[in-house]
Amino acid sequence: MGIFLDLISSYGSSSYQTLFLIQFLAVLYAFCRVGRGPYWVVLFAAALAGFIGMFLETICGLLIAEGETNPNEKLYALLIVAEPCWITLEFSVVFLNLIKLKALLSSKHYNYMRIFVAISFLCFVGCRFYVGATRYIESVTYNDAIWKAHFPAFACLAVTELILTIVILVICRKKQKEENGTSLFSILLTSNLFTLIVVDGIGIFLAISSFVGDESEVFSALITPLNVLKSSFPLLLAVDALVVKILNSVDRQTRTGKSRTTKNSENKKSRLHTNSTTASALSKSNDMVLSTASQISLSGGQSNINVYDGKDTKEIGSADS
Repeated sequence: MGIFLDLISSYGSSSYQTLFLIQFLAVLYAFCRVGRGPYWVVLFAAALAGFIGMFLETICGLLIAEGETNPNEKLYALLIVAEPCWITLEFSVVFLNLIKLKALLSSKHYNYMRIFVAISFLCFVGCRFYVGATRYIESVTYNDAIWKAHFPAFACLAVTELILTIVILVICRKKQKEENGTSLFSILLTSNLFTLIVVDGIGIFLAISSFVGDESEVFSALITPLNVLKSSFPLLLAVDALVVKILNSVDRQTRTGKSRTTKNSENKKSRLHTNSTTASALSKSNDMVLSTASQISLSGGQSNINVYDGKDTKEIGSADS
């Protein structure tokens, strides 16, 4: 009971626990409401993995703290069990980039990228389990040795993310030149590519900081906030995807409104043309009546009524005056 209460309390006192809990709930809500397709599945899996990973680390810390006088070292095995969660969370950025490339590359080039990502994934898995093993050996969740053990994993991930992002930007730039459309800067601002680039930049910084360790005060001061920001990327990308979805919806409604306005204008012009034709026909009919009346001649006490039928004038009757 005491561990359960401590667990609940930790989600209000620790920024990491609170972050992963709120992130999971927010992404879960967005996924249930508007989430469609593999992109949202990856985002949800990343948020769920982060929540479970932090839950396991928190449980491990609480159990060790409870037996502080004689801690059971086997409890640190939970840190190794949590590694698949961190693998899913961190490498999901690469999977999201790969989803984007599927729509941009031919099947042949896309298969090449899949092979590259598969090799990178295996390397990253090995690097992450090395971190878990270091934690188990050191019997602690964090110290300078463990942080330096993150360098291979951060470096592998940063290089993979950077290569995929560069490929996406090159393709977008090429298409922009061919279509003479919007600028690359506008594409970045109206899509989640900008967020992915920011995440890539944070990953590169964390790789450098893990290599330097705690020797630099600047890197040491920025490690925690940037690590929190990088860990919250599922929430950032979910919000970004919602904004893009709203903007696209507004754009479609605007185009639909313009189309309806154009159609109504064309219908109005058509009605005006029909009314004009009808008025012209009535005018011609009146001219024929006047022409008929003008051909009525009076002679010798009788009036001969002549009607013009369009070709000849015919006498249709007479009356006494």
